[in-house]
Amino acid sequence: MKPGQPYTKPRVYWLVLALAVVPAIVKWLCYPGNLGSDDAYIHLQIAHNFASGLGWGINPGQPVNLSTSPAFTLLVVAVERAAPQHVVALTQILSASAVVLGLVLIFATLLAETGSIGAALLAEAAAAFSVNLWRWNGSVMEATFAFAVVATTLYLNRRDAPKSAWRFLALGVILGCAVLLRPEMGLVAVLTLFVQWRRADKSIRFRITVLMVLGTAAIFLPWCLFAIKTFGSLVPTTFAAKSTSQLHLFNLVILRQMAATLVESILFPTVLIIFILFASRIGRSEDRRGANPLVYAVPVGWVVGLIGFYYLKTPELQSPGRYVLPLLPAEAMIIGLLWASLEDRVRAWQRQFAVILMAAHAVFAVALNFKLVMPVLQRFEGEYGATMRAAANALAELTEGKPNRRVLVEEDIGVLGYEARGRFEIFDGGALATPSLRGLGVADQMAQVQPAYVLQSLSRTREGLGPEFPKQLSQVWERRFRQHGVGGGSLYEYAIIFGYRKAAKE
Repeated sequence: MKPGQPYTKPRVYWLVLALAVVPAIVKWLCYPGNLGSDDAYIHLQIAHNFASGLGWGINPGQPVNLSTSPAFTLLVVAVERAAPQHVVALTQILSASAVVLGLVLIFATLLAETGSIGAALLAEAAAAFSVNLWRWNGSVMEATFAFAVVATTLYLNRRDAPKSAWRFLALGVILGCAVLLRPEMGLVAVLTLFVQWRRADKSIRFRITVLMVLGTAAIFLPWCLFAIKTFGSLVPTTFAAKSTSQLHLFNLVILRQMAATLVESILFPTVLIIFILFASRIGRSEDRRGANPLVYAVPVGWVVGLIGFYYLKTPELQSPGRYVLPLLPAEAMIIGLLWASLEDRVRAWQRQFAVILMAAHAVFAVALNFKLVMPVLQRFEGEYGATMRAAANALAELTEGKPNRRVLVEEDIGVLGYEARGRFEIFDGGALATPSLRGLGVADQMAQVQPAYVLQSLSRTREGLGPEFPKQLSQVWERRFRQHGVGGGSLYEYAIIFGYRKAAKE
């Protein structure tokens, strides 16, 4: 079958669909109630306030450019307006559907680019059995939607795609959504524009560029105008807080995190390709064949570019799998393209070894999910979530009817803000919801906010900040819970509420 030929046998379609629903089955069987992380509740609270006319922020009437993924938050807003009683369930269904779409498009893209059913199935299986994809599938987070948007972009970039004006305009719209899902995905837009420009005849390059830019601007510019008018800045507070102005030229933390996500996602498929590369001795010049190098521009450029950005600008990522999940379609495509370039030189025993490695990929995913991921995700709501709900109720009772309803929160604010629903005023020590506190130590934050209470939501000790500020903080509430970091063992953490009194030096 020649590259670009769309025919496959009917049973292959059923196999593709079966692979595409694997993450949804895992979600349903293992952790159906998990929303993703504390950040999911930030999206939910912003969406609730915005849909209710209370502004874009955690606290009602206090707009803050808090979401790094305004496209996803706006999606939640739409669901909130349409079905406020079912916003979580419907968003989870949309998230799972995005994963199914992304996996199907990975197969379709590889089939169009290589004409190889084997390469396309290998790529889809590599992605479908990614533990990292299982972890975020069906969550109330932007990661799975970013995954689907990258897969859609790769599909629209395929060589046999129609050259109509509507296709380039649609590609621009998709890229506009990509940038609003994650600002780093602007790199995908640049790479896509480059590939389309290079592939097109010189006579239509300008028209293609204009159509794609118009499509992108139609999505991106309205948000820019809203952000400037409402917040006075385009840069989300979360983006500013998690990146640094200086470059990190030696960043072992990010290297370790990127290596861990590679192991979780595509370890065995990567080992397979490396093995076949050496076994086929393709280093000899007479054996060099494969797809046009331009086919690799978007997937390779996206992987290298995003990892390079995090390496240079980010000291550490919380839940790194969420940030690199949009790389998975590109990684799977690279694996599929390399396999297609080797396929006609692979011997029978090498094909058998490939089957063994892909089976090991599936077994490894199931084992890792069962051992490390599932226990943490299953207990998130019952441990951390329940603790933050109890803390929100305690703070609401403590501040009810008081003139000072200010609560300074050190660490996470998502579940707390969602459960508080304006019953007290939250000041975020992490500076995401309260940018004025960025760069200040806890003492300076307390002096500036003058809170009635301080909540330390993630403390490794039962005393928390108490011994550090004995004259200012007195403990009034404490609760222990199992930590909610994947791979963190059985460590307990504490949520502590302190009463605050102004020190003499203040």
